[in-house]
Amino acid sequence: MAASITTHSQIALVQTKLFVYNVGAQRPVRCSPDYDYRMEIGVRFVGVVLRLLNLLLSPLWWALNRGRHRSLPPLANPLLFDSGSTLARKIRNGEVTSEQIVAAYIERIKEVNPYLNAVVEERFEAALQDARDVDKKLTEAKKIGRVEELTQNSPLLGVPFTVKESCSLEGLSNSVGCLNLAGRRATEDGAAVRRVRAAGAIPLLVSNTPELCLGWETSNLLHGTTNNPYCLTRSPGGSSGGEAALLASGASPLSVSSDIAGSIRVPAAFCGVFGHKPTPGTVQLTKLCRFELPANDGMRRFSAPHLPPSPVLSILRHCDAYVPNFVPYTVYDVLIFEVELPGRLSQFR
Repeated sequence: MAASITTHSQIALVQTKLFVYNVGAQRPVRCSPDYDYRMEIGVRFVGVVLRLLNLLLSPLWWALNRGRHRSLPPLANPLLFDSGSTLARKIRNGEVTSEQIVAAYIERIKEVNPYLNAVVEERFEAALQDARDVDKKLTEAKKIGRVEELTQNSPLLGVPFTVKESCSLEGLSNSVGCLNLAGRRATEDGAAVRRVRAAGAIPLLVSNTPELCLGWETSNLLHGTTNNPYCLTRSPGGSSGGEAALLASGASPLSVSSDIAGSIRVPAAFCGVFGHKPTPGTVQLTKLCRFELPANDGMRRFSAPHLPPSPVLSILRHCDAYVPNFVPYTVYDVLIFEVELPGRLSQFR
């Protein structure tokens, strides 16, 4: 129904017909009360059926999965406990090389992905080469005393990050979990991915989503089901479940992802991380994927609740100007996650 309710929720029943007043024109729109009544009964009936099915199937599900609970391998490399901004500082100061950090995260991804099934496609060899190039540039800059100049416009220089498949990483899969789009690849980076790369960060992979990102669980017929890192028989949520699972398991320090109706907030709740949405219009949302859905233009990030705001937001908000009035329908809200894990993964709740 295109009409909207007035600010005072004025609804009048006149001659057994329901009138809902349009805010702009103040003209009544005639609707059938019988239709509304049937819809309400139908929704309640479906709710009762779902609760009964849950009650009947829960013991069966418990029996089938009893003894199958497995834990992820513990974090062994201390670099995996640092946030993205901490890693960037260590790289700038020469405490560790970008290649060491990228290699550590690649090793962790290979270690946990058989449990999670979060990775759609990776670029590990290319990422290692990018890291070597960063280390070479830093070495040369130190010789001539220009490290500060090099890192001024690259605050994430040498830091690895991961990308939700729908957010478009050039050359990698962009099928968004859809069989009809199998084999499709991104021809260019999405706006947020491009900006993070321009800040010096190194992409590692694209991660799993439900089909066309339309689901609160991360499962599709193309790449299968992604599991929750805390309980592998449960869901990490969706549609950014692949990114949330990688982040919560210490397999990614930074992540670019997206949200329309909870696609970051639901996985945040399921995987024990925190989601935040800044003011709409902060981040450009173009080139994320080649199908459009209505969305609020905004940006969110994931982090552990105790962390200060991520510097990534300030990086993304300097994207090219975005004018919502000229682009009424955007593809997705863009998200960034950053997390600093505690000493043991089991403490990260």
